[in-house]
Amino acid sequence: MVSGIFFAMHLCRPSITRVKRALCYLILIFWLGSSALAQARDTWAAPWDAYFLPLGLPPANHCGIDASFRIANYLSFNKGAWGSINTDVEVWTVQLGVVVPSRVGEFSLSVPFSLVWGGILDVPLNAFHRFLGVPTSPEPPLSEIRYSPAMGEARVISGTRYGIGDARLAWAYSLEPFWLRLSLGVPLGDASQLLGAGGWRVLLSAGFEQPLYGVRIGMLVPLGRVAILEQFKPLVSLQVRLWWQLPLALPVLLELHLTTSPVQLGGQFAATQVALRFVWQTSAGSLTFAEDITPTLPDVVLAWEQRFSCPHMKSH
Repeated sequence: MVSGIFFAMHLCRPSITRVKRALCYLILIFWLGSSALAQARDTWAAPWDAYFLPLGLPPANHCGIDASFRIANYLSFNKGAWGSINTDVEVWTVQLGVVVPSRVGEFSLSVPFSLVWGGILDVPLNAFHRFLGVPTSPEPPLSEIRYSPAMGEARVISGTRYGIGDARLAWAYSLEPFWLRLSLGVPLGDASQLLGAGGWRVLLSAGFEQPLYGVRIGMLVPLGRVAILEQFKPLVSLQVRLWWQLPLALPVLLELHLTTSPVQLGGQFAATQVALRFVWQTSAGSLTFAEDITPTLPDVVLAWEQRFSCPHMKSH
């Protein structure tokens, strides 16, 4: 849901005084930048989250160690002739990676570790939702994903679970202001718990970057059987990310995310997904807040990410 956007519209409504409205906009700017925590470079629906690979950043010119933390709160339900899917979970993900430049391009490796549970965001989100008059999550928070495909086996994945996810190996090459990247998803995570995809996939992505705006596109292709997609008929998925630097020299980026579904069946879960993301750039890392526009995405994604320089090795 777009609860954050509706709340902002109500908070800064025209009926309040000019002074209060000016103060409101200042608070919103701070909120958009600072109410976040970690690398959620991309936002996807819960059933397929472990399948997707991030489009990535422009290739680096120095060795780096990437660290990120991401909280995604999901509450979505849809049913039809194809079956039904119900998601009510919160996913906390720590991701570590290394980036190494070379004469033939950038090489990188990243591995996530996720905790899937009821979480802590349902309580404050429910307060906002009650204020706006929209549906709320059950309390105490649940941790459950239900699949009931009409032509397949029904599954219920519930309770707290945690573990390593799928690794990503990538090569990237800069052709300034353009860049290309080839990423490989390596199935390490437990697909039965939706911590991994249960299959290999490859992502071909490219970008065009300018100081104040940029665009990144990608095509994700399954390589053979992918366990978490097979009951819903896998497809090639396309991704587009547009970003703009906000005016007045604010250290905030606005991003628009569009992703076509990786499956044919699934109702709203098989539709194109759209999200908005705000990125506050600080010396301590990038803080982000993502808000769903389409109903199958996380209600809120908070994230932090940082790239540290590799330690210098002493020569003997």
